[in-house]
Order: sequence, then structure tokens, then C-alpha cells
Amino acid sequence: MTTTMIRSETTTSTTDLLRDVLHATLDRVAGEDPDSFDSRTPGGRELLSLAARARQAAGSLGADAGTTVASGPGIVVVREFAAAVRLLDQAA
Repeated sequence: MTTTMIRSETTTSTTDLLRDVLHATLDRVAGEDPDSFDSRTPGGRELLSLAARARQAAGSLGADAGTTVASGPGIVVVREFAAAVRLLDQAA
């Protein structure tokens, strides 16, 4: 016997919430100097951490998560972050 519970409220998936955060961050980063996001800076480390989370989420949705960048100059960090956001968008 199977019991199904029908919910009346709308729920937002954690993937959608993560995507909202990633897109807001991407908008902020787009207006900044990429050099300020070097992997040795707090902002750069945070972007790489968010990129890793995006890749992990994409992998859990069945996409090939690829390789996570661990360090690099600001432009590499920003490109890695943008690529990870794009990957998650495609997987979702």
C-alpha cells in the first residue's frame, strides 16, 4: 500500500536557492576588477568555494562536474566561477 501526501504550499528546491545566490554573486563580480578575486584573497577563496559547491550540485543532478580550480589569478577565479554557474544552470 502506498500513501501519497499532497502539499498545498509551493516549495523551492535547494538547487534553486543556490542558483539565486550564485547569480546574485555573479552580478556583483561582473562589476568588479577581476584582479581583486585572486585565489589568495578572501573574495577569491569565497568564489572558488561557491564554484566548487555549484559543481558539486551539478554533479548530483547528473552532469559531469569536471575539475574544480583550486587556485589562480583573479581572472581565472572569475572564469571558473562563471563556468560553474553555467554548468549548474544547464544541469538544473
